[in-house]
Amino acid sequence: MTDKSESSDSKERKRFKNIVDLSPEDIVDLGVTILPMAASSVQQVHTTTRHISPHQVYNDYAKEQEAEYFYGSREPMYLQRETFTYRRMITYANSEDFFSKLSDEIILCIFSHLRQYTLTSVAQVNQRFRRLAMDESLWQRIDVSKQMLKPHAVGSIISRGVRVLKMTRSYVVQQTKAVGNESGSDAPKGKVEYLDLSEAVIAIDDLLNLCKRLYNLKKLSLERCVLSSEIMIEISKNKKLETLNLAMCNGICDKGINAVVKSCQRLESLNVAWTGLKESAVNKLVSGISPSIKKLNLSGHQLSLTDKHVITLIKRCPDIEELDISDCLEVTTASVNALSESLYRLRSLSISRCYKIDPLALTVLSSLPNLESINAFRQITMANLAILETRLPGVRFNKDFLSTIARPCTGIRRTSIWKIRVRD
Repeated sequence: MTDKSESSDSKERKRFKNIVDLSPEDIVDLGVTILPMAASSVQQVHTTTRHISPHQVYNDYAKEQEAEYFYGSREPMYLQRETFTYRRMITYANSEDFFSKLSDEIILCIFSHLRQYTLTSVAQVNQRFRRLAMDESLWQRIDVSKQMLKPHAVGSIISRGVRVLKMTRSYVVQQTKAVGNESGSDAPKGKVEYLDLSEAVIAIDDLLNLCKRLYNLKKLSLERCVLSSEIMIEISKNKKLETLNLAMCNGICDKGINAVVKSCQRLESLNVAWTGLKESAVNKLVSGISPSIKKLNLSGHQLSLTDKHVITLIKRCPDIEELDISDCLEVTTASVNALSESLYRLRSLSISRCYKIDPLALTVLSSLPNLESINAFRQITMANLAILETRLPGVRFNKDFLSTIARPCTGIRRTSIWKIRVRD
């Protein structure tokens, strides 16, 4: 009997190694009173069983520190040795969602005070925040100038409903598919009204697919871009186009320039300086351009622009206010005489390096009541300047070094295009 009792006692000693292994009844039998708050926790610990595999690592990181901020039971997780991932469901002490009590309009008002790069982070919170963060009202103006845009980034920007987009000197990575991850004809149409692509590096095919999505343009700048007749035809479909800057562009042909001047009858400002237009293209330009044109830059057509073209242009467009025909070597004094008889609304005239024009012949422009400035660099000498200032009082000579016709950014305005801010 003694051996049996000793063996049973040893078994009992081995059985009770930790208080965790004791049931509430056993604890009471030992003479220990359990507090009401602790009773539930003891029961929970007792009923919880864990099966630890030799291939798993037990991880309960910072349990004491987290207990100060969180409540509730948490089941520690087991990690595979090679993954080192630990996912834990955390219940906050104050888990009430205050945003659920706010309407979409109020949240949009809050989001309107955030910067656009912050909105991209906010959109990752939940589905509701993503839907509100991508609202069109928050993406009306976007500036991605001097940025390298990954494939389909341009299409993603346009799909947000942007209306003012600045992409000056941006580099668009060439891709095999159309911009926006869809073909140009099938892609949804954009709402862009003001687009600045000056000096942007973009493939012809990508630019064509981009133009196929934009039919609401009012002002467009493609300075120093490579174009094609197909691109020009797509541009001509913008019936509301008022300003077009094609300065120093390559690839403009007769068919393309004819489509633009025939279709865009609301055009008021056009810049085709140094585009290398042939004489046949210049003929179509001056004979088909909208009579409502007010600002026109034809500089750089050294041998293709003649007096005949200037006279045709004056008769067709009598409301021109700014005219630049600099570096046109075939233009003579006859064009100046025709200007003085027709363009009574002319405010600025640029004839720099037109060496066949006599500087003193500019005195006939005294018949123009609104004339404010004349630019004739490398033509007017100091002696001629004194005579011209006497004959043309109130007119500024050689004060404008660069033409601003149809250009989106002029002077110190680097955060706006056509006087519309694109960056706060």
